[in-house]
Amino acid sequence: MQQRWDSLKRALRYNYLKIMRLKASTHAISLGLAIGIFVGFLPIIPFQTVVALAIAFVLRGSAIPAAVGTWISNPVNLIPFYTMLYYVGRWFMPMEAPDLDFSHLELKSMIEQGWGLVVVMFTGGFILGIPGAFLTYVLTFRAVNRYRQKRMIRLIRKYRKKKAARDAAAGILPGGPHDDGNVLSVTDVAPLAAAASVRSADKAESVQDAVSTQHGPANR
Repeated sequence: MQQRWDSLKRALRYNYLKIMRLKASTHAISLGLAIGIFVGFLPIIPFQTVVALAIAFVLRGSAIPAAVGTWISNPVNLIPFYTMLYYVGRWFMPMEAPDLDFSHLELKSMIEQGWGLVVVMFTGGFILGIPGAFLTYVLTFRAVNRYRQKRMIRLIRKYRKKKAARDAAAGILPGGPHDDGNVLSVTDVAPLAAAASVRSADKAESVQDAVSTQHGPANR
């Protein structure tokens, strides 16, 4: 049991870092994951990943987060997850529908059991999936921005240490006439932004936030 839990934690951390380090805009990553979460709430096994990737392509969301997001419904939690969709759907759509058969949860099997079951399951999926997707977008957008800003700060600090070492080797004393202090120029920040893989508006915003955090009011 402990080994399975450790494997799950490693998988979660791997996917988290994989999403955070994507070379895509914050919006694209957040949108992709939100799409995956929404599709994961829909009872369309085994087409969830395909549908999520198609929607992400049309809306220009990131593909990898879209595929990862569909795993909100997975073999581990599928029975309680679909039970939740079923009862929520029955609550909002009180129509005649057969009981949920846990041995036949594929979309084709549900259609064969009757369209009433399909309508109930889709109703539960939409009711829970829409707010779930919205919340996912907001939280992911903030998390990616925070991760990129912290990474940028680490890169700036690393750059300063290397610069201090080069200045010491060149005999430039701190505060001397050739010392430019701790102020980062545009040419200093540009390679750091490229190394952090932050693009377009997200890149400019992350660089500005990181430099402002380092210099504070003195730089204003």
